[in-house]
Amino acid sequence: MSEFPSLPEQAKNTTQLLADVIRDALQNNTIFASETEKNRRMSLCMICEHFDAPSKRCKKCGCYMEHKTGYTSAHCPVNKW
Repeated sequence: MSEFPSLPEQAKNTTQLLADVIRDALQNNTIFASETEKNRRMSLCMICEHFDAPSKRCKKCGCYMEHKTGYTSAHCPVNKW
C-alpha cells in the first residue's frame, strides 16, 4: 500500500486547488502567498508527522508542498496552517 493517497484522490485534491486558484484569479484576489507566509507554511509542514521529507510531499493529500504552500487559497489537509 502506498503511503500517499490513491491517484484519483490526488487528482481530486489537485483539481480542487486549481479551481480555487482560478476562482481567486477571476475575483482579482491575491493568488500567491507572500514569501514569508510560504516559508511559515513550509516550516509547519516540515515538522508534521504527515510530511515525507525525501519527496517533500504530504502523505494526507499527496501534494508537493513546496508548490502548494505558495498559493493563498491552499490549505493544510489537517488544518495546521
